[in-house]
Amino acid sequence: MRPFSLKTAALILLPTFVFATSMFLVPLRDLAISSDKIVEAKVTSIVTKWNSDSTQIVTYIRMNITDDLIGADEDNEIIVMQPGGKVGNVTMAMEGTTIYKLGDNNIVFLRRDPMNASAWQTLGLYQGKYRIFTDASRVQRVAQDVSGKVILYKTMSGDTTAATNETGNNLSVIEFKDKVINYRTGR
Repeated sequence: MRPFSLKTAALILLPTFVFATSMFLVPLRDLAISSDKIVEAKVTSIVTKWNSDSTQIVTYIRMNITDDLIGADEDNEIIVMQPGGKVGNVTMAMEGTTIYKLGDNNIVFLRRDPMNASAWQTLGLYQGKYRIFTDASRVQRVAQDVSGKVILYKTMSGDTTAATNETGNNLSVIEFKDKVINYRTGR
């Protein structure tokens, strides 16, 4: 039998780095109730730049609102701010954020950005953005997109009922909007 070499021992003992975001599942009901704004919107531009003191890369997503689900706002445009992005050859990534793509139609659950009153943030990182897609039967449906690695825990309350853990993924857009409005109005 061959003894362990120093190289083998070093590989076994070498620490492994795993980067992930840990978060609790945010059910559709909670997204609907907790949001300051819920809109269907199309991404029209994406700009990534350094923040004012050059310590963080920030991405600004501009979208045209096609449907305001919880109120009539005079604005037909919205700007969503998200941490991370790429400027030059420097990339900053935050696991668990969502990916916005130019031209995509989405339903987004938003809250005011506490640092910038003219911008919004996606509620619950990736959990607050639903991309609208058309399935093989030509039905428009919704699905969440996640960037990176996420460790997702059940709800904090420990409640495991279907309504508590419902994400809304793969519902038709019509069913999805109806559920969101019903959760908001308490029906």
